[in-house]
Amino acid sequence: DNTPSSRPVSALYLSIIYTGSLQSSCMCACESIIACCIHFHSFFGREVDMYSVLQSLPQCRLVRITGEPGIGKGSLAAAVCQYICSRRKCFRTDIVIWLPLLTSPNEDKLMSALHCVFDIIQNESLQVSLREDCEFRRMCGIIFEKLYEENALLAIDARQFAGELPTEKLSLFLEYLLRATKKARIILVCSVEMLRWWKSPCVEAKHELDTLHFKASALLFGVATPFVAARRHREARTPHCFSNLLVDEEVNYSKIRDGALSKQSSKIFDSIGGGNPARVLEAAQTMGPQGFDDLISLGRKKTPQTPQHRYCQTSTLSSHRWPLKLCFGGLRGLRLTTEILRNPCAL
Repeated sequence: DNTPSSRPVSALYLSIIYTGSLQSSCMCACESIIACCIHFHSFFGREVDMYSVLQSLPQCRLVRITGEPGIGKGSLAAAVCQYICSRRKCFRTDIVIWLPLLTSPNEDKLMSALHCVFDIIQNESLQVSLREDCEFRRMCGIIFEKLYEENALLAIDARQFAGELPTEKLSLFLEYLLRATKKARIILVCSVEMLRWWKSPCVEAKHELDTLHFKASALLFGVATPFVAARRHREARTPHCFSNLLVDEEVNYSKIRDGALSKQSSKIFDSIGGGNPARVLEAAQTMGPQGFDDLISLGRKKTPQTPQHRYCQTSTLSSHRWPLKLCFGGLRGLRLTTEILRNPCAL
C-alpha cells in the first residue's frame, strides 16, 4: 500500500475521529471525511473480508490486517471504521480513531496525548527506552485513564513506523494499551512480515488479504479509467457495462492464479492489474486510448470457457450433443442418458 497510486487513498483515512462527545461542527467534519473515504473508487470486492473483520472484533481485542503492498489493507480498515461509526450503538462503540493523527487537536486531551505518543514512537533519533521516558509515560497515563472503560476502536497504520526502533516502540505501546484498558480494541494494519515476532497479551485474529477477483478488478478499472466516463465505446459506457464486456459471468470470481481462465481472459486480467488494487488503479490511470481500444477488442473476441458451454460427445453419436449436466443428474439422469444413447431418435 505504499505505492504512489494507493497512498493518497489511505492518506484520507488518517483523520478519522468519531466520538459521541464531539461538538456538532467537528462531528459533521468527521462524517464528511468518512463519507468521502468509503465512496472512493478504490474499494471493491472486499465484502467477505469486511464481514470477517467485523465478526472478529467482538471476540478479539486485536485484529491484524496484512497482505502484499497495494492489496487494500488501509481501505478495508477504513471501511470497517466507517461501518462501525454509522452503527455505534449496535457495535457498542463510543469512539473510533485512526492513528497516527495528521494533526494534534489541542482542545482534546486524549487526541493531544495520542498525537504526542505517536510522535515519540516515530522519532528514530530518540534512543532512550520508553520505560524511562517521562513524557511518554505521562502521555500514556492520560490515554489509559481516558480509555480505561471506554468502548474504543483504534485503527493503527503500522506501516507508518518504518525501522526496527519505531516498530519496537509501537509493540511496547500496544502491549501497554491492551493491558491498561478493559474494552479498547485495535485494528492493526501492517505488512505480512511486520510485528510477526510480537505476541499480543490478549486474544487476536489475523486477516491476510488476497487479490481481487476478476469482476471486482474490472469494475475498479472501469471506475478509475477516464475512457469509460468519456463513453469512448458504446459497449462500455458504465463501469458495469465495461466489466460485463471483459468478464464472462461464469468466471466472475476467478483469480489470476486459479487456472480457470482462458489465455485471452488471463491476458485481459493481467492488463488491468491482475487483482492488486494499486496496480489496477495504476493501469487505469496510465493506459492510453490505443491500449483501451485494444482491451475492448479483446473483450469482444473472448470465447465461452466454462463447463456450461462444453458438451459430452460419443464416438458413435458425433452428431448428437447434450449438455454436460444432463449426463450427471443422479440415478434418474443416468437412466435417461442410457435411454438416449440406446435410442438417439428419441431426441
